[in-house]
Amino acid sequence: MSRPAYIALLASGELAERAQQLQAILRDCTLCPRCCHANRLQGEIGKCRSTAEAIISSAGPHFGEEPELVGLGGSGTIFFTNCNLWCLFCQNYEISHLKMGLAVSAAELAKRMLYLQSRGCHNINLVKIIGSTCVRRCKRCIVKSASLKSTGGALPSAGC
Repeated sequence: MSRPAYIALLASGELAERAQQLQAILRDCTLCPRCCHANRLQGEIGKCRSTAEAIISSAGPHFGEEPELVGLGGSGTIFFTNCNLWCLFCQNYEISHLKMGLAVSAAELAKRMLYLQSRGCHNINLVKIIGSTCVRRCKRCIVKSASLKSTGGALPSAGC
């Protein structure tokens, strides 16, 4: 298996730089076209009915996409709850509209990402990441997991 791209981003400092840029955006949220300007870092709720808390409905290998995306090990898909689109005929209504899922810490989300990688998934596919606005936790756990994975360390039990 080839070396994950996030390791190079971590080593170059690019991953940390992107995380800082994202922190600034979350103070005045413009992640989606609704541009609600909610301060996610202060717990304000945006148009998608979310704060910066990560709420996921599922995480696992997914084989229902194009072969180029799933390869032999599948796409490591993580479904987040809430969505800013509010489509009436959404195929994932319970997840998108009813917030059915589990709140997870950044450390738990990072563990799930590393688990998917260890199962041979070819990528980590964050579904509805803009709608859920859990980007702050995602970037923290990606930075943390990249750092720990590159040094052979283990994830902490507490949040990042």
